[in-house]
Amino acid sequence: MSQALDDMGSLILLFKRCHGWKSLPVVMLHYFCVAGVHSVSKLNAHEPKWSYILEDCVVGLWHMSLGWGRLCTAFLRTIELVLKQNNPDPSLVPSRVVEIFRKLNEGALWTVTDISSLAADYVVYTATQSDSSSSPSSAYRYQGLQDLINDMDNLSINLSSESPESLSSVKEPYDSRSSEDPDIRKT
Repeated sequence: MSQALDDMGSLILLFKRCHGWKSLPVVMLHYFCVAGVHSVSKLNAHEPKWSYILEDCVVGLWHMSLGWGRLCTAFLRTIELVLKQNNPDPSLVPSRVVEIFRKLNEGALWTVTDISSLAADYVVYTATQSDSSSSPSSAYRYQGLQDLINDMDNLSINLSSESPESLSSVKEPYDSRSSEDPDIRKT
């Protein structure tokens, strides 16, 4: 399973290199979410690949949010919550990732339309351990994506006194008055 998740991250890097951000199928949105969450657990200074994968997943979802706004926003929020929970060394989190999450949090994350659409259209199923005496259908439970993210958001996040309180410290702040896109890498 871990190797499959590692390979998914490599596929995202390869896909971006070959195709850019054009014509991504909806399945790639799910790959971005899964690989982004997985990359958070792999962040370390000796393997910069995982910082690049995290960045490409977040930036990819950010770009695709123009067409797939509700789903991308939910996936971005999921990656952000996992990142906050894992509390990695801030130097391992690319500044573009921090900036996108800052922008995401500046506005209202969930509108009434978003909530009703996600509740109706997107359900997360979880396989649970089942007793041999119970029916096979009781081995699964389901929850709306918005409820699941709210539950994750309500989890307590224990930060040590030495770590920053949030990932809001941006190395290169984005000036909204500038015409420069925060996603364009300075060369």
